[in-house]
Amino acid sequence: MSQGERNRPSNKQAALPSVGRRRTSLESPMGVLTIVFVALLAVVFYSSGFSTQRRQIPDEIVGTWHTTASDYADRAFEIRKTSLVFYASENEWTVHLIDRIETEDLGGGTLFTVYYDDKGGTTEFSFYYDPKRDGIIRFKNQREMEWKRQT
Repeated sequence: MSQGERNRPSNKQAALPSVGRRRTSLESPMGVLTIVFVALLAVVFYSSGFSTQRRQIPDEIVGTWHTTASDYADRAFEIRKTSLVFYASENEWTVHLIDRIETEDLGGGTLFTVYYDDKGGTTEFSFYYDPKRDGIIRFKNQREMEWKRQT
């Protein structure tokens, strides 16, 4: 039997059009490479977006903050460029490295959410900053209490 006779359908076989099996993009090597490249590109762009937010504390909130509220008169917190310090008393404080910061412009002020390392986990510290009225901070969960930067 010659090569041409093997490829010709016999009288008993129906003649089907010769259509090769189409590969989906996940099955072809080029498709896999394209998906991997797009995923890597997404990771790079996602990371670069956070690199502008990571540890970028604006100068206007850097400093030590106090309140006149009697329950918290002996307490304070300090915002540094790369860390937060919470003072429970004059002789007791904790320092936490900042992982990242997110901001939301609210028109008359800014909502800051600072994510920091706390005993191996991440904790968030959210507050509103009002640049008017000499830069007041109000905690998201205690909006009635005002914190002012020590001068």
